[in-house]
Amino acid sequence: MIRLDSAAPPLWRPDGSVQFGAPAVAVSPFTGSWVDVVVAALAEGTNPTAVRGLARVHGAEDGEADELLAAVAPALARRARHPPLALQVDDDLPPRAARAVLAALPPRTRVLPWAGAATESVAPGTRVVLLAAHRVDPRRAAPLVRDDVTHAPLVLDGSSARVGPVVVPGRTACLACLDADQRRDDPDWATVAAQLVGRPRPEVDVALAAEAGRAARFLLSAPIGQTTRSLRLRADSFRRAWALHRPSADCRCRSLEESAMETAPSVLDPAPSSPTGFARPA
Repeated sequence: MIRLDSAAPPLWRPDGSVQFGAPAVAVSPFTGSWVDVVVAALAEGTNPTAVRGLARVHGAEDGEADELLAAVAPALARRARHPPLALQVDDDLPPRAARAVLAALPPRTRVLPWAGAATESVAPGTRVVLLAAHRVDPRRAAPLVRDDVTHAPLVLDGSSARVGPVVVPGRTACLACLDADQRRDDPDWATVAAQLVGRPRPEVDVALAAEAGRAARFLLSAPIGQTTRSLRLRADSFRRAWALHRPSADCRCRSLEESAMETAPSVLDPAPSSPTGFARPA
């Protein structure tokens, strides 16, 4: 099935040609009634064989339908296949915040309440968003590292949110790597970080939670390299701060025995970006 992207509607020009989108992402190389018929079919959804048949019946020359399809390819909707997502939640956030995050994720995202060792496992290939207040409890991330489950933290602390990095066990920085980097800068980090777990529920801006959910969705669906990134959002600012992360030499997260090391977000390297700047590769 091929269909025109809703962001690139057909727009007719004075000479009878059709452009797709404004500004144009594609322009029909032909004019005529057969073009109008084919464009209408593409708007509804069709297939290449049907396009060739329609074009031929309405007067197109041999090969012109394929030329038209090639020309308008940039205006066709792309149905990217993304791995399934799951949202792992604890009881450390207001329910409305969790609902806002879930609404920003794909419709079939599963919700997995964290229950320690009894937490439900995920199907192979599923990527997990770890939703937490203040800090991800290390006990939540360790089983995912052990089981080679790709995951990303989404931490809300009231007026700000931290999203990412995406963790691919054995390939990218894990959350313990971020902790190791923090300890290099602050020898007392472990003491400080331990106090973040179990703090009272923060009051969370629902719009911020929704934006953080969208950011997590994009990070987990984008290509993932060895260098990953995380994002800091604030409810009172359109500024977005990104940080890059690489595996830490001080963390032996690639061995299963070390997978239970404590986890925490790393220090950010602020850089302003647009309000929708989270739609960048991980």
